[in-house]
Amino acid sequence: MPDWLKEWWPFIAVSIAIGSPLVQAWVGWSVRARFASKDDLAAEAKARNEAIDTERKSRHEREAEMREAAMAVRGRLDRVETAIEHLPTAEAVATLTLQLTRVEGKLAVFEERANGFVALFERTDRQVQIMDEFLRRANS
Repeated sequence: MPDWLKEWWPFIAVSIAIGSPLVQAWVGWSVRARFASKDDLAAEAKARNEAIDTERKSRHEREAEMREAAMAVRGRLDRVETAIEHLPTAEAVATLTLQLTRVEGKLAVFEERANGFVALFERTDRQVQIMDEFLRRANS
C-alpha cells in the first residue's frame, strides 16, 4: 500500500461514509426530477386513452363511410354488369349489319320500281287528261 494512502485513508473513509448518503440522496432526487410521478403517468395514460378512443371512433366512422361507398360502387357495378349482359355480341351485331345491308339493297330495288310506277302513273295521268279534254271539246 502506498504511503500517502496510509496517511489519508481515515479521511477517505470518512468522506465515503458521509458522501455516500449525500450521493444517494442526490441520485434519488435526480431520479425523481428526471422520471415522471404516478400522477404524471396517470394523466398521460388518460390523455393517451382519450386519443385512442377518439381515433377508434374516427376509424369506425371512416369504415362505415367506406362500407357505404363500397355498397354504392357494388350497386353501380351490378347495374353495369346487367347492362353489359343485355348488350348484343359481336356475332349478333355482324348478323344485324348483314341484314341491314340486305334491307338497304331491297329498299333500293323497291325505290327504283316505285320510280318506274311514278313515271307510268304520270304518263297514264297525262293520257287521261288528254282524253278528258278531247271528250269535253267533243261534247261542247
